[in-house]
Amino acid sequence: MEYGLVDGDDITVSSQNGLFDSKNVGTDKLVTADVSVTGIDAPNYLANVTADTTADITALGINVTAVADSKVYDGTTVSAGVPVVDPLADGDEAATSPVQVFDDRNAGTGKTLSASGLAINDGNDGNNYAVSYVDVSTGEITPLGINVTAVTDSKVYDGSTSSDGEPVVDPLMAGDVVSTDPVQVFDNRNTGTGKTLSASGLVIDDGNEANNYSVNYVDVNTGVITALGINVTAVTDSKVYDGTTGSAGEPVVDPLVNGDVVTTEPVQVFDNRNAGTGKTISANGLVIDDGNGGGNYDVSYVDVGTGQISALPINVTAVTDSKLYDGTTGSAGEPVV
Repeated sequence: MEYGLVDGDDITVSSQNGLFDSKNVGTDKLVTADVSVTGIDAPNYLANVTADTTADITALGINVTAVADSKVYDGTTVSAGVPVVDPLADGDEAATSPVQVFDDRNAGTGKTLSASGLAINDGNDGNNYAVSYVDVSTGEITPLGINVTAVTDSKVYDGSTSSDGEPVVDPLMAGDVVSTDPVQVFDNRNTGTGKTLSASGLVIDDGNEANNYSVNYVDVNTGVITALGINVTAVTDSKVYDGTTGSAGEPVVDPLVNGDVVTTEPVQVFDNRNAGTGKTISANGLVIDDGNGGGNYDVSYVDVGTGQISALPINVTAVTDSKLYDGTTGSAGEPVV
């Protein structure tokens, strides 16, 4: 027999929301109803309450979304961006904040940023949440600017713009190496001071065809090319006195740099026109075409002291003469020279 309420009795049966046995995710969890019987006639009734049942608590899905970030290439995938975490249930908190990384370390735009690492303190080892990590494709890594700076150098003129100086390269990121060292050159081959030295030719192995770097070549204006010293050496010569200091000898010129030529051969002269031995012979008059008015050479003229001018033989011929005896050997004739 089913018992109900007597007509006219003042009685109210109410039920509140059920309560799970715990807040944590699980299946077939016990749920207890909160049932109450109230009213003036409530004591006249014996309530037989059947309020327990089972139900599931499923994990709350939340997103952890990476955020846009940009940085200068530093050789790592690290991002300083802080991923955005969807709100947690009251009382729960992030035990470890999430981080994000670029898809690779190389410079580029539209790079993927991925979040990870969220740990939640929810009293259930984080199992009350189904975490989805959401990537973004708005990352940017810009090339790292580095300088390759030429260094001071000086050399003697050699007809080239080459420099033995080794340009200084700013430090590279860990793992990257210089595969081809840079070189430097003078602005032109001619002698001078305050000459510009320019670097070039750096090749970097960074796994990205050197695109992780923006290389700036820095000149210096402290180069010096000094003139090449050469000798023009007089050679031994001898002649018969001719009243001049001219010498037929051909002075010896030290070798010139490739591409430069003698346009006017040097000559040499005796120190004076007089006959003698051990005479000094001096060279002069060399003209060089080096594209710099001969200024690329420091010419030293070297004398020799082995010249000789021998006396000029001449005949003095007596002429026929006759005279009356005068007691002397004198002749009025004039010899022919």
